[in-house]
Order: sequence, then structure tokens, then C-alpha cells
Amino acid sequence: MIDINDVVDAIMQMDTDDIEHVINAVRSRRDMLSIKAKARFRIGDRVKFFSRRNQEDVVGTVHKINRKKIVVSVGAISWTVPPTMLEGIE
Repeated sequence: MIDINDVVDAIMQMDTDDIEHVINAVRSRRDMLSIKAKARFRIGDRVKFFSRRNQEDVVGTVHKINRKKIVVSVGAISWTVPPTMLEGIE
């Protein structure tokens, strides 16, 4: 496993072009993780996520799967949630 402190130290020694490459790699990895997480869900699935607004878990149903986010229906309210924040419920 890579030590995160070594990564941070390496970034601190980079020039602007190298930092741009790192930023692009991070964005690409984040997109891949999001796609992988999104593939786990289907419309109608029961899911939960933690709401910072309410400071509690919110349970709802997948209503729509957009390109980057998933719409979760909770009663009459719809939440737009990143797929990496969702957890499936049996």
C-alpha cells in the first residue's frame, strides 16, 4: 500500500504541469469509481444515504439514474445523490 504522506510530499515538489497531470488522474479515478458505484443500482432499488442537512440516514427508492447522480425519492421529496454516497438495502 502506498503511504499517503509520500504522495503528498511528492506533490509538494511538483511543478504546475505535473500537478495538472495529477489532477487529471484524480478526476479520472473519481469518475471510474462513480461509474462502478452507479452500476450497482437499478430503478426501484431501496437505498440509504447520510444526510448532512438532517444529520441522519435517509431511506428511499431509486427513481432515476442520471449520468453522474442518482435521484432518490423519499416520500414526496426527491434527493439528487452521488452514487458513491448510496448504500443498498435488502
